[in-house]
Amino acid sequence: MIEITKKHANILVVVNGVRPAVADLKADVATLEMTFTYHSEVSCLIHAEGSDYIDKVKAFYARFW
Repeated sequence: MIEITKKHANILVVVNGVRPAVADLKADVATLEMTFTYHSEVSCLIHAEGSDYIDKVKAFYARFW
């Protein structure tokens, strides 16, 4: 499930992926929350917030798989 909300120039994207039960792991939901900002004055309009963006994505996929 993907949820996108916008408040002023901030965009919040929440991805919930259901991880099926395998081997010793129970079924669970892996969640990834990403915040972006919209800047109409520059050519690249949407920017990821925070320096830990890549680490959040890596952690999500590590939990998901």
